[in-house]
Amino acid sequence: MSTLATLLSERAQSDGARVALSFKERGAWRQLDWSRVDLATSSLRCALVEAGFGPGAVLFVSKKASAHTVIAVLAALSLGGTVLEIGELLRVPASTEPRWAFARNSAEFVSLFEAGAALNGILFDDRHGASLGRSTVPVLRCSGLFSTEPSATEPVFATERSLLESSLARDSEARQLLTSWLTQGFELGAPEESESIERDAGELDVSLRIASSQSWDAWAGALRARFAAPGSRKRRFVEWALAVNAQPLARSRVARWVAVLLVVVPLRRALRLRQWRRAASLDAGPSPETALLLAGLGVRLEPCDGIMPCAFEDTFEVAATTTTGSSPSVNAFAESA
Repeated sequence: MSTLATLLSERAQSDGARVALSFKERGAWRQLDWSRVDLATSSLRCALVEAGFGPGAVLFVSKKASAHTVIAVLAALSLGGTVLEIGELLRVPASTEPRWAFARNSAEFVSLFEAGAALNGILFDDRHGASLGRSTVPVLRCSGLFSTEPSATEPVFATERSLLESSLARDSEARQLLTSWLTQGFELGAPEESESIERDAGELDVSLRIASSQSWDAWAGALRARFAAPGSRKRRFVEWALAVNAQPLARSRVARWVAVLLVVVPLRRALRLRQWRRAASLDAGPSPETALLLAGLGVRLEPCDGIMPCAFEDTFEVAATTTTGSSPSVNAFAESA
């Protein structure tokens, strides 16, 4: 079975100039192609080996993942290490060695010492040249490893885009997500903050979203909360339309067109996810209610290990019904969603 390092090397050789990672920095989206991701990961892997990180070592990371967290976790896992959420740091026996932590900024760096964590080393993402003072443990600064200077050539964007919505602090989910990413070669975007996921997904125009079943159910609950009041005529109409689109073969053509034009299309516009076609679950899958909601939006749900490449030409059926003008009913629904 191919290791993560092998999968990354193969991807860099076949699609070196294609965008692998997108992330926001000071309000602007930046890109790293597969060659640069491979180079950064290899450099970090070598630095970690020299510092004593190897099989059995643990890397603690924040739930708020950045593009550089992706590289750090990829390097740690490819060396046979394990990743855990940084909140577990004080609960894991200090005898577990080596114990490293990844700090995205100076605030996370300081919090590690305030918590009295016993560490063998810290990976510090010091892109802004923060001064840390004296540290009681080795600090591996990553500024030279995570070079994000603009490429001399125009980026070659992937045909499929996704957004990092799952925490990389859960070892099994991190492995599954990274394996799917390396195997399929889609572009992975890192949200600016966990609160900006929906906005960033809209800006990137993602076509694939990957999350845990818990995250999917939370997303569905938040979306339903934006609908009209339960039991109201408008709420019943929205639920009817989504049910119609989820099972189009069981409904008449007229019912499908009414559902799509008056609910599905404006709702997708309101969510700023016009290209969204597929959803993948990192575990057993979301609840039947969430799966039905996704199907009603025209999104195909599949297991993470079953993700297959998809070109943008494989368009969502209702996209063809979108016109430059919208009826008053469509606009009214989009504003209220």
